[in-house]
Amino acid sequence: MPGAAGQGQAEIALWQHDTGEAYRVQVVIWRNGAFVPAPDAYAYYFPKAVRYYEQQVRQHPDYAFYWYYLADAQLKSGMQQQAAASIRKGRSLNKPYPTEAQWQELEAQLPSARATAGLEADTSAERETGVDSNPNSVLNAVPNSVPFMELASHPPDSPYTSVYTNMYTNPYANMYMNTYNNLYTNMPTNPFANLNANLHADPFADLDAQINMSSNEAISAVVNPEMLKDMPRAVSLFPASVKTTSGIRWGFIDSKGAMALRPQYEYAFDFQTNGLAVVQAHGHNGLINASGQYVAKPVYNSISPFSEGRAVVIDNRGFRVIDEKGRFVTRKAYGYIGSYKNGRAVFSIQSGGQSRYGYLDLQGSEAIAPQFVEAGDFDRNKAVVKIKDNEYALIGLDGARLAVYPFASVGPLGDGLLSFQEKAQGKYGYIDEKGTVVIQPAFTDALPFQDGRAVVNTAEGYKATYGLIDKQGGYIIQPSYNEIRILGEQRLALGKAIHADKPYMGSIFAIADTNGQLLSDFVYRDVSDFRKGLASVTDGKQTYFIDRSGKAAYGFPKVEGSGTLIWQNPLIQANIDQRLTYLNRAGRIVWQQNTVIPLRLTYKVKEIKYKPNRDYLVYYPQLEGMLDKAAQQRVNELLKEKSNVKPVPADTQLDSSYSGDFEVAFFKQDLLVLELNSYNFPFGAAHGMPGKMHVHVNVANGHTYTLNDLFRPGSNYVQVLSDIVGRQIKEDPQYSYVFPGSYKGIKPNQPFYVTDHALHLYFYPYEIAPYVAGFPTFTIPFTEIMSLIAVQGEFWQSFHK
Repeated sequence: MPGAAGQGQAEIALWQHDTGEAYRVQVVIWRNGAFVPAPDAYAYYFPKAVRYYEQQVRQHPDYAFYWYYLADAQLKSGMQQQAAASIRKGRSLNKPYPTEAQWQELEAQLPSARATAGLEADTSAERETGVDSNPNSVLNAVPNSVPFMELASHPPDSPYTSVYTNMYTNPYANMYMNTYNNLYTNMPTNPFANLNANLHADPFADLDAQINMSSNEAISAVVNPEMLKDMPRAVSLFPASVKTTSGIRWGFIDSKGAMALRPQYEYAFDFQTNGLAVVQAHGHNGLINASGQYVAKPVYNSISPFSEGRAVVIDNRGFRVIDEKGRFVTRKAYGYIGSYKNGRAVFSIQSGGQSRYGYLDLQGSEAIAPQFVEAGDFDRNKAVVKIKDNEYALIGLDGARLAVYPFASVGPLGDGLLSFQEKAQGKYGYIDEKGTVVIQPAFTDALPFQDGRAVVNTAEGYKATYGLIDKQGGYIIQPSYNEIRILGEQRLALGKAIHADKPYMGSIFAIADTNGQLLSDFVYRDVSDFRKGLASVTDGKQTYFIDRSGKAAYGFPKVEGSGTLIWQNPLIQANIDQRLTYLNRAGRIVWQQNTVIPLRLTYKVKEIKYKPNRDYLVYYPQLEGMLDKAAQQRVNELLKEKSNVKPVPADTQLDSSYSGDFEVAFFKQDLLVLELNSYNFPFGAAHGMPGKMHVHVNVANGHTYTLNDLFRPGSNYVQVLSDIVGRQIKEDPQYSYVFPGSYKGIKPNQPFYVTDHALHLYFYPYEIAPYVAGFPTFTIPFTEIMSLIAVQGEFWQSFHK
C-alpha cells in the first residue's frame, strides 16, 4: 500500500460490519505474530472510507453513527477541518449513541484548529433571514455493499480527497496546520456534562456556596507586567460554567469574576476579535454580542470561527457562509466550505458521484468553478490543487495555472517549497514552485517548511524517527526523535518516547531552537505553541508558562495538575485536569467551576478530586447535610467505591489512562439520582471503554434503590419490561443498530435510572450493539407500567409524596 512506509504487501484493510451500512474501518499490518495498526498507510487508504461515509450521511443525515464513522475516517485521512465539522454535526443530533464520551474521545484527536462541515441550498428569503425552511438534504446513491475484508494494496478509486492528505500521515502533523485561528482549541470541556439538561430554575441560588473561591490553592505567582502585554480583547468577557442539578450551564464573567451574562447556555465559546461569540442553546449554535443579544439565532449545527469577516455555518441543508451581522452570503448550500484565506474559501459539490472542489469569493460567488479533485487553502495568493491522478497544479486567485506538477502527490506550500512523491509508493522530497526538484526524495514523511525548517521522518516499517532539515535538505537535527513539533518563534519541542519499545505511550519533551540547540532537559509531558514569547507546558504534576529560554517564565503562576494555560488579557485561563479556572495577574483564583451543588434545605452534593497518578483522575460525589451522619457516611463510602476510588501507585507509568466524573441526573423531593461516568483508555488501543452507572439515593434516610424496588413484590416486571424494550427495538428505527438476535430480554438488575415521568433502561457497549452505539437506552413512560409499580413503596414515594 502506498504510504510513508507502506510496502503494498502486508497491509490489510478490515471493514467490520457495525449496523446498517456502517462499518468500522481499520488498516493493519502483521508484525511479531499479531495484527497492529498501520498508521503510515492511513493517508492512502482512508479517503476511500471518507467517500463512502459522505454518501451515507447524505442519504441518512440524521444517523449519528454515520457521522461518527465519517469523522473517524476524515481524521485518519488528515482531513482535520472536515472531521471537526462531522463531529459537531453528529453530536448535535442528540442520539443515544455514540455517547458523549465517544465524541469527546474522537474530538480529542483534532488539531488546535477547528472547522465545520454540512450539505445543500437555500432560498432568497433564507438568505436575508438566516432561517432554514427546508429540512431535507441533498441525497446521493449509496453503494449496495462493502466487503468485510479487502486487501488494502488495491488502491481506491480516488486515493485522496484533500490536497493535505499526505501532510497528515503522522500524528504530529496537526502542529503544522494553520488553517484556523485556535479560537476553540483550549475551551474547557467536561466529558460528562449533560448539555441537554434543562436549566435549573435558579442557577444563582446560593451561588457563593457553589463556587469555591479560596485562594489557598497550590498556585503562586509574582507577575512581571511587561511580559503580560498581549493583543487587546474586543470584549472583556470570558466563558464560565456552573454546575447545577440540571447539568452544566455556561455564561460569561467579567475580568473581576462577576457574572455578566448569566449561565443560560449549554456551551459557550470565547468572544472573537469581532465582538461575537458562539453559544449553544437547545442543541443548536448561534451568535451573540457582548450584551447577550443574538446576532444569529441558535439554529445551526455548527458555526466556525470568523475569518476575513465570514463564518461557515452548518444546518440540515449544508454548508453556508454568513457575515458578521448573521446574514447569508452564499446563495445556496454546499457539501463543504472551508475558511477564508486571501479572499477565497474552498467549496465542494458532488459531480458524477465524486466531489469536485472550487473556490468562493467574499461575496459568496463561485470565483473558481468546481473542477478539482483536491483543493488546498490559498497562501500568499497561491493554492495547490489536484487536477487528476499524477497531476497537480499551482493556481492564482483567478484559477489560472502558474505551474503544473506531474507527480503522484504534492503537498501544500511552505516557504516556497512543496513536498512531493514522484510515485505513489515512493519517498518524499521537495520541489520549488516551478516544479524543480530541490531536495531529492529520501523521506518516509515530509511536512511543510516553516521559517526555513521542515520536519521529516526517515523510519521504515511504521516507526517514528523524526529529524529537522533546512531548505537545502541538510540536517539541522538528525532523525532520532519520536516527535518533533514546530512551536513558532524559532522554537521546537523534541520528543523522546517515554518507553522506547512502546512509542505509542507518548513522548517527553525538551525545548530547542530551530538551529538545533537544546534549551531545556526532557521534562515536559506536553507543550503548546509559543505566543508572545510564552508557551504553556505541563510536567505531569504542574502546568505553567515557559519563555523562549525553555525555562519557567519568571513571575507567572504554576498550577497543580495537567493541562494548559492561556493568557487572555487581563486573565489567565487555566484548563487543568478537566476543569476551568481563571486566575488574575497575582495568580489568585478569580473564577472556577463550583464544587458544591445545592439541592434543597441542607442537602448538598460536593465534588471531590482524586488524582493519585498523572494518568488516573476521578471526580466523585459526596453527600452533605443529612441528619443521620452514619447513613451519610455509608452512602459516601458507597459512592467512593462505585466511582473507583482505589489505591494507585503515584510514580508508576500505568498501561492506561482512567478518568471518572459525575453529574446530578435527577433530583426531586427526597430522591437524588447520580450518574457516575468513567473512561478507561489502554495506551495504544484503537479506543477506550466507557463506563456508566446510576445511584439512586434517598437523601432523607440514605437508602439506595435497585430496579426491583420500584415494582410490586411478585410482579412480572422483568417480562413486561423485556417485551416493551423488544417492541421498541423492532418498531423504532432509532434502534436499528441493535445486533440481530442479540437482545434476549432485560435482567432483574438491569442498569436503569428514573426521571420525573419515565423509567430508562440501558445496556453496556457491545452487549446488544456495537461499541459506537455507546449505551443503548430505552425510555418507558410510567403511565405504561403503572399497574406494576409499588406506588406505596419507599422508592416511588421518595419522589411522589
